[in-house]
Amino acid sequence: MRSVDEAVKEMRWARVHGACAVFSRGIECGNKLLNDPYFFPIYEEAQELDLPFCVHTGNGSFELSELYASETGFSRFKLIGVGAFHHIVFNSIPDRFLRLRFGFIELSCNWIPYVVSDIVRRFERIGRPLKENWLRDNRIYVTCQNNDDLSYVIDKMGDDHLVMGTDYGHADTSTEIYALQTFRKQADLPGATVEKILDANARALYAL
Repeated sequence: MRSVDEAVKEMRWARVHGACAVFSRGIECGNKLLNDPYFFPIYEEAQELDLPFCVHTGNGSFELSELYASETGFSRFKLIGVGAFHHIVFNSIPDRFLRLRFGFIELSCNWIPYVVSDIVRRFERIGRPLKENWLRDNRIYVTCQNNDDLSYVIDKMGDDHLVMGTDYGHADTSTEIYALQTFRKQADLPGATVEKILDANARALYAL
């Protein structure tokens, strides 16, 4: 991402070779937030290639990494991604790139109603129009985990833009090897909702 031209070239090559998304952290290129116009050529190319722009837990800022060096990773990794959701939505980035889909990956999903309610309050105070459904109308998908309060989140946000998120490659707080099998046994969710989250929603996010 430090070279937009090279990033665009890599996106085109990767798309031809089977890529299904663009990877980003919530802060990139030192201290650039994702609403920075610096990233607009990448967003434009992503929508042309029909690739979603996916924000994974992580942080490209050395300063913030040093500031939070002694904590668990919640502030320097997880909250960076949550903040990126706020930056992108509040600054109407989806309205600039009307065919671009966004994914927020490995952040769980309990935070969505809180962040959306904050955005709504800010929009109301400055007289900006509100969305009917903030995930659908911004083409945003968020991965969930088995320990999320999914009944609450779905009641607030619906079930069309949640995707099951697991982390198989290394051991951290999101890792759950049998997450998909466990999720199918969710007793408090309708079977149709379970199948959406495990299958149809992911197909929609990644254009599969």
